[in-house]
Amino acid sequence: MALSHSLEILAAVLFFAAIVHTFLTKKFQKLAHRYPQGSFGENVFHLLGEVEVVFGLWAGVFVLFLTAIMSPRHAVDYLESLNLDWEKGDEKGSDKIGELRPEDVKYDPLERNPYNDPEITKRNDKRKESKSYIDNPNIDSLWWLHPRDITFGIKINF
Repeated sequence: MALSHSLEILAAVLFFAAIVHTFLTKKFQKLAHRYPQGSFGENVFHLLGEVEVVFGLWAGVFVLFLTAIMSPRHAVDYLESLNLDWEKGDEKGSDKIGELRPEDVKYDPLERNPYNDPEITKRNDKRKESKSYIDNPNIDSLWWLHPRDITFGIKINF
C-alpha cells in the first residue's frame, strides 16, 4: 500500500505543478519577450509559455523521476506493461502513466494472441479487469512518503 500511495502523492504533486504552470504560461510568454529574438532565454521561456507543452513536460518529469529512483530497465518494463489509449489491437487500453497494479493482485502478464484465440482473449480480459498485467516498478525508495508515517516536531538537546 505504501508504494502505490507514494506514487499517487508524487503524481498529484506533479499534476498540481502542471496546473500552476498552466496559469503561468502568459507570464512565461512575457518573459520570453525580454530576451533577444532567437536567443536561448527567449526560446526556453517561449517553450514554457506554450499551453500545449505543459502536461507533456510534467509527464516527462514524472517518467524521469521514476527512472532516476529505480533502474531504467524497471521504468521501461513498467511503461511497456501499460495499455495506453494510443496503442492498437489487444494492447489498446485506458491506462495512464502512474497507474499501478493493486498490491494484493499478483503480477500476471498478458498472453500474446496473434490468432485471436477466444480462450486467450478470455484470460486476457480477466487480467485487464484486475490490472494484473501491470509490471509495478520496484521502488523501495518512496516507501518513506507514506503520509501516516510522517511526523513533525522539534527536538532540543542540552
